[in-house]
Amino acid sequence: MISEESIQTLIKLGLSSSQSKTYLSLTKLGEATVITVSKSSKIDRGETYRVLSKLMDLGLVEKIIESPNRYRPVPLAEALAILLDRKKREDSQIQRETERMLAESSCLDFGEPFEIEEPRTLLIPSGNHLANMVHERLTNIQKSLDGTSFFDEFERRINGYYEEYARLLDKGVRIRFILENTEEKQFSSKLLDMLKADPNFEVAFVHSKVPACICLYDDQEVQVSIARRVELCASSAYWSNSPVFVALAKSYFESLWSKTAVAATC
Repeated sequence: MISEESIQTLIKLGLSSSQSKTYLSLTKLGEATVITVSKSSKIDRGETYRVLSKLMDLGLVEKIIESPNRYRPVPLAEALAILLDRKKREDSQIQRETERMLAESSCLDFGEPFEIEEPRTLLIPSGNHLANMVHERLTNIQKSLDGTSFFDEFERRINGYYEEYARLLDKGVRIRFILENTEEKQFSSKLLDMLKADPNFEVAFVHSKVPACICLYDDQEVQVSIARRVELCASSAYWSNSPVFVALAKSYFESLWSKTAVAATC
């Protein structure tokens, strides 16, 4: 029985699904005809011919010339080394091409997602771009950062952007967050130290679930995400500088803040 994990590993190393299944079938069989390989891998015979030919080109399979022809795999350790080396060379080539593209193009500037004077609401995909946007906004805040958050997301946010938050407090920015009241969970020592050190950093609790993670940057832009994820920035987020959107988020935050009790810092 060929494990799905083994198939996925070979796919990550550059083989297709049918190539992975064919090669792994051969490792189980030792050597075999096309018909036997086809039955073992459950791949159409015509496709098996094409796949074996490609695997030979890649140096992963040998052909035994007889009637009918038989095929046998190179040892697994050798095959993995071949694929890994090929993958490294491809990645190096991609890196060189990417660097060339960046050097030649002046239009690949992440910059602002939209002009400040142009009201827009965007859906930002999860991942590095969203993380970069958060980092940029945290770096440029001048007066205030207000937000609502799930407890775990808040911990990940502070741990992920600790230096940015520390710099904001150093320049006198007011930071307020409203969290779900989860008494069984404790703040990390890093977060407790930050709370104790600066009165401009306040955390309060509500006795119900917050419907979304909201961040208001200087009351000029708002970021909203609703999915609970293990990793920071692992879910997409709405991002807007629309005065109406910002005003609604601000009104919601202030209304909720007035009903909370500020958390103790010790």
